[in-house]
Amino acid sequence: MALPPLIATPPAGRRHPWRRTGAFVLGGCLVRVAYIWLATDPSALLVSDMRGYWERAHLQLAGALTGSEGWAVWPPFYHVVLAGLLRLCQAAGLEPARWLDATLALHAALGGIAVGAVHVLAGQVLRRPATADGVAALYAVTFPIVYLEAFVLAENVAIPALVVGTACVLAARLRAPGLVLGGGLLGIAVAARPGLAMLVPAFVAHVVPPRRRAGRGLRPLAALGGGFLTVVVLVSVGNAWLSGGALRGLARNGGLNFFLTQCRVQRLDSVYDDHGRLARYRIEPPQFADEPWRPWVATDRPPYAERYFYRRGLQCWRERPVTLVENVLELRKLVWGPFFPRVPGAGGRTLLGPVFGILIAGATVVAGLAPVAWRERARVAPELGLLWGLLALTVVGAFFFGAERRFLLPVVFAAYVCAASVVVPSPPAPGGVEVPVAA
Repeated sequence: MALPPLIATPPAGRRHPWRRTGAFVLGGCLVRVAYIWLATDPSALLVSDMRGYWERAHLQLAGALTGSEGWAVWPPFYHVVLAGLLRLCQAAGLEPARWLDATLALHAALGGIAVGAVHVLAGQVLRRPATADGVAALYAVTFPIVYLEAFVLAENVAIPALVVGTACVLAARLRAPGLVLGGGLLGIAVAARPGLAMLVPAFVAHVVPPRRRAGRGLRPLAALGGGFLTVVVLVSVGNAWLSGGALRGLARNGGLNFFLTQCRVQRLDSVYDDHGRLARYRIEPPQFADEPWRPWVATDRPPYAERYFYRRGLQCWRERPVTLVENVLELRKLVWGPFFPRVPGAGGRTLLGPVFGILIAGATVVAGLAPVAWRERARVAPELGLLWGLLALTVVGAFFFGAERRFLLPVVFAAYVCAASVVVPSPPAPGGVEVPVAA
């Protein structure tokens, strides 16, 4: 018996130009390779969080991580993946001095694949090949994303996994195999950056069938959830094993991020007893990096004391209810504010950073207003609803857990496609959702 295809095959007249997609994958890789090795000094970029990930990957490789060192601040998934890559480099006989190059080459390859995925999903959603080409080309050279890929950061796994997973979900057309694959990739994105779990409801809303498709039941949701939960459960079990049962889940930093955001803390010094060893962490949220009047806080609680930090954050709400209003104003930093990492040795940041900041800000604003345009046209494709939902949920997450330009980068592809749907109207989509228009 023939197996069902992973991705539903569209009619002949709507098949995707895969050769052009391949060209975008290659072009995206070349742009990243050129930037990383011609415009930066990779070894000079191993500072702050990047150095933390890199050192933990080496300790993981050597089996020397002890106590809470491997998970107190950063989710373990990325440095475990890095340790696996370094083990492969070691087995292949690659000298340690080249291991960083191998890591950045992986970043470039994943970034190029993400560019190809943007081309695929833009073609499916916008249904105008020229517009899809433009969106993919713009994404391929979006400087903040290319810039980030020169650094040893978890986003360089999370963002490609999210983009490719979204493309799989859209291309699956509610067929189970493609949804399982998309859910698994979404699970990888969330494992690398647990904050992306805020985006899961958008995928659930997309696959839960409306009334006119009620005959399908909840099978699409079960397929998506099966792929997602399989990855999340396996990673959680691995984290529990690595931490000796202390870490149950993907990470334990949500309370810390909530506290830092709601109490406007510029610097937190955490000094605590870690099984007889004095552990020290200095945490400086980029959101408030340029605001020296914000408070510095010292605590003897570890960064993973979630309940404690959630209580402290809620206390700030009670003491200053205006914080909730200020949170709305802070959202501006998603499109125009401090950016981590800010390392002088990375070329182009001074010139290209502001230019693409304006571009991303404009695309995000247009995308945010897109439902008004869609309503006027009396039709909105379910795919656009999913992409717009990713943007909306990113804003909601930023309200509670921090607004910084880096946090918007995972959904820039959604902003580009939604904005393009407003600027260049697409032909009506078969299966689009009718929206009543006021007389």
